[in-house]
Amino acid sequence: MLSPYSGIVEHRSKRFNRFEEVGYVELQLRRIFGVSPSSRRSRLWISEKTAVPLFRQLLARSRMLNDCIHRDKSYILALELADVGSGRAAAAWPTGEPGDVRGELIRYDELVGDGLDERNESVRQGLENLERTVAEQVNLAISKFSEMARLTLIDASRQLDERQRDFDEQLKALDARATSVSDAEKEMAEREADVVEQRCQLDVERQRLNDAEAVFRDEAARVDELSRTSSGDNKVRLDVGGNIYTTSTQTLRRYPNSLLAVMFSGRHELKPEPDGSYFIDRDGAHFRYVLNFLRDGSLDPQTLPSDRTAVRQIVREARYYQLDALVDHLDQLLQTDSPQ
Repeated sequence: MLSPYSGIVEHRSKRFNRFEEVGYVELQLRRIFGVSPSSRRSRLWISEKTAVPLFRQLLARSRMLNDCIHRDKSYILALELADVGSGRAAAAWPTGEPGDVRGELIRYDELVGDGLDERNESVRQGLENLERTVAEQVNLAISKFSEMARLTLIDASRQLDERQRDFDEQLKALDARATSVSDAEKEMAEREADVVEQRCQLDVERQRLNDAEAVFRDEAARVDELSRTSSGDNKVRLDVGGNIYTTSTQTLRRYPNSLLAVMFSGRHELKPEPDGSYFIDRDGAHFRYVLNFLRDGSLDPQTLPSDRTAVRQIVREARYYQLDALVDHLDQLLQTDSPQ
């Protein structure tokens, strides 16, 4: 249950199928919290399960949850109830956020009504009948198994007697082979001397490899030290499509797998322009959104262009710089603002 300032005032744990519609889930939450269909208006919010939830509205009741989430993340659903009316045309929402739901809850009544309890009782009775039938069949199977086991033991005893005779004959053969083994042991003693000599040679070779490994580790440590020395937090001047930006290497390396992090990691030699800047042949106007995301880890939707085409162009720039986090962030904003 959601209160002003996005506070959770009452909590329940329940799993929902991501292929259920938003209206169906909302009606189930109303039943869980004891809200009758005709008492107060409600609307649904969703947030990723994080230390500080950031809720967004789910206003299209005919939309599936699967369209609003990522499969590899966990989410929290919150139900907001409108304030009780006091002479006004419509009661206000506690959070103060605008937004009207689309679709009626009445179409889901038959899915979560009292009929569901009746069906559950019918299923329970069926399970009890099935349990009794299975118990009877198990008892009958145990009786048959016991008789079969008795006959099997008699047959097994006869087979064991036959095998005992076979073992006696095999023991005689083993005595003959023991003599052959004794002769083989003498031969093995001679070969063992050869193995000792070869082991000495292997020890010499192992020592040579250990020395080579030590040299390799020293060289790797030297290279790593040079990399750390050359990748400090320095001021960087970028020329992106004619637009000049000034930032730091720490900001550019915020996402280690991005193109900018690789360029300014210190492992690659970059050639600056005569004015000391580094030229990147991309859209300079859109790069400011990329740089702001690297600085803050998010973008305020109010600062983005109102033209959705321009936002998609920013998504394309984010893909070029291999900033998957920015791509996901913008895609989520586009989905939230998309018409239903």
